[in-house]
Amino acid sequence: MLLGEKNKSWNVFNVGWKIKEIGEKLYISRYTVSRHLRNLCSKNKTRNAIELMVKFSCFHPGEVFSHPVLTHRENQILDLIMQGFDSQGIAYSMSISSKTVRKHRENILRKLNVQSMRMVASLMLRLKIKH
Repeated sequence: MLLGEKNKSWNVFNVGWKIKEIGEKLYISRYTVSRHLRNLCSKNKTRNAIELMVKFSCFHPGEVFSHPVLTHRENQILDLIMQGFDSQGIAYSMSISSKTVRKHRENILRKLNVQSMRMVASLMLRLKIKH
């Protein structure tokens, strides 16, 4: 089953809410939300919620995600985030420290005025759809 109507959690994961907020909206515990997310990722062979969102969007593998407000380096990191890489994977692939990646991630959140990387992914997918 692909992300069917029975998965109430998917709709709120796609919006970019934090696990705590999802639990509050659906009246379930954070543990249950985390378990649903792990199950969705496992069933759809993805590593995390961001990769799951990209997989079921209308974009092709290898498509580059960027935002005009961000620097070239921040856009490179954003693109790797959208591919499902974590901070350590990004650091390794770009030959930079994980502390530098963390700082770039903070800058991305600040410049795009969002609170989580899931919100960034949701924003990027909506921007791509509008183009």
